Amino acid sequence: MQAELERVARVLAGSDTRTGRRPADIVEGTRLDLVGFRRGSAVLEVEPHRDERTLLPSLLDESLDAFLDGIDALVADPTTLPHGFDRGVVNGLQELTGGLGRAVSTIRIDRPGRRSVVIDDKIKQAVKSYQRRESTEDLAISGRLHMGDFAPSALRCRIDTAQGPVTCDFDSELRDQVLAAMDRVVTAHGVVERWSDSGAIRVLHLSGVEPIKEAQTLPVAELIEQQGVLPIEDPADLAGPRIDDFDEFLEAIRSLRQA
Repeated sequence: MQAELERVARVLAGSDTRTGRRPADIVEGTRLDLVGFRRGSAVLEVEPHRDERTLLPSLLDESLDAFLDGIDALVADPTTLPHGFDRGVVNGLQELTGGLGRAVSTIRIDRPGRRSVVIDDKIKQAVKSYQRRESTEDLAISGRLHMGDFAPSALRCRIDTAQGPVTCDFDSELRDQVLAAMDRVVTAHGVVERWSDSGAIRVLHLSGVEPIKEAQTLPVAELIEQQGVLPIEDPADLAGPRIDDFDEFLEAIRSLRQA
């Protein structure tokens, strides 16, 4: 959440959150300090960082308002970026919701003077909807399918290609198809989302995955029978036919080496 507040503050200040260094005044102006922790359904208490070097004292309030309002707005309409959001903020929200569904089912943000905002699977789905709508480049890749996360809130996998690993996500309709193809060489296709600064693949939103038939390795006994290999009875059989000019060939090599 700290990183998201910084991203929103940069958007409000008119800069792109996907490239460049974080301005020091924005980092300082949106800092939160952890001041308390309670067990059970874990409660983390935070408050603004008190520092006389803070240049933008109202930036934290503005960023927090825009972030919380934007979460509600994105769920209501995942086709439009809320005020204070850009693609970097949406990508960060995906990271924030990435752990939901395992030990954590929801994250509730309580703030004095306003209603609570709950980050749950609905927000995760809204983020996916926006990202896929914004991505228009179709891509097909081939590689070995590894590291599947089949939790309902995750649905991710990794495909190792000749150019490097590619992170993929998929909808529940593809779950069984991806699970059946685990640890196999596959052809996968879908809509790709790239990092704006490098052009590298950030995530491939899968629309299909098909295993590629791999060559089967036969047992040694079957290979021997198939290739007609016979045991050697006389070492002289390994010598092959005599080469009449072999000595001249060796002499030419020696001459080249000496030169």
